[in-house]
Amino acid sequence: MIILPASCIEGFGEDVFKEWMGQAKDYEAISSRLKDNFVLGGHKAVAVARVISSKKVFLYSEFDRADTYRMVFEKLDDIQSYIEAEIDRNEDIEITIIPASTSATS
Repeated sequence: MIILPASCIEGFGEDVFKEWMGQAKDYEAISSRLKDNFVLGGHKAVAVARVISSKKVFLYSEFDRADTYRMVFEKLDDIQSYIEAEIDRNEDIEITIIPASTSATS
């Protein structure tokens, strides 16, 4: 699972990304759509779709539940409480914190 804390003060950022995120539940379809017609903004939605195809992603942001769900994320209201509950369920849980997500490391 991934917990994504992001204020998202600019909302979706761009209309293309917002529209493409509506199809992010189906990675194969959205990926095929991008291959047929590359669109800037659409490529970001495809990257998100790839991640959510194998991981559960929680979003902690200013988005309401409806927009969070539209982006195929689950709304998280309290990160600390969620993590504490997960640790209570599984004391062997491994947690990694990436403090600067803009720094790409592969």
